[in-house]
Amino acid sequence: MNDFLVSVIVPCYNGVRTLEETVQSVLHQTYGEWELLIVDDGSTDESAELIRQLAHEDQRIRPVFLQRNGGVAAARNAGLDRARGRLVAFLDADDIWEPDKLEQQVSHMGITGAAFAFTAYGLMDREGNRSGRMVRAREQIRYTELLKGNQIGCSTVMLDLARLGPVRMPEGHHEDYLLWLQILKDGWIAHGLSRPLTVYRKDARSLSGNKWRAARWTWEVYRVHQRLSLPQSLWFFAHYAIRGVLKSIG
Repeated sequence: MNDFLVSVIVPCYNGVRTLEETVQSVLHQTYGEWELLIVDDGSTDESAELIRQLAHEDQRIRPVFLQRNGGVAAARNAGLDRARGRLVAFLDADDIWEPDKLEQQVSHMGITGAAFAFTAYGLMDREGNRSGRMVRAREQIRYTELLKGNQIGCSTVMLDLARLGPVRMPEGHHEDYLLWLQILKDGWIAHGLSRPLTVYRKDARSLSGNKWRAARWTWEVYRVHQRLSLPQSLWFFAHYAIRGVLKSIG
């Protein structure tokens, strides 16, 4: 395990339209100690060809090709299995980082002693136009606070594996949320950096459907995965719903 190396894990399934922009945002990082694991999750478009081309152009890019589409959790876990860095950062194939994202976050983790760090993030539409809106990052988040709703964007997260030990994303809906809860339930604290160092792509055409689906999956997190009682689940779901309403009007 290399103490200074950040292993960046990008799962890709039919992501050829946005993948190159995502990769360029890693190539332009001011922090140079990184490796980029792009995990092709059985894509049927030209993603695999693009990944091979990118890896040929920069030896820090390590391609991983899965034979069958196994879902984003399996793809991220394949990246985790091959990571050589002490620090692991996640980045989705349609999101981008600001140039100083890694530098700022590595420094922030050193100052705070965090083993789990995340940042604020901005938003852009399907075509990459930035909205100017920002999703803020709380200074610290503990387990019970995170149960009120996932406030941590996956593409903003960095984990210190030397302290946390091996991690894997659970199979199931909201796989990233499940991993964050698992880590914080063990007593760790997620430390937020208030700067929006990630830009998250949102498709406005699917927002309403996603809200209903996300609500069902959140209820499943409470009842099935966290095994909360019905009163506890209702309590946390009420907080989740209120935050969703405030977010939509704010």
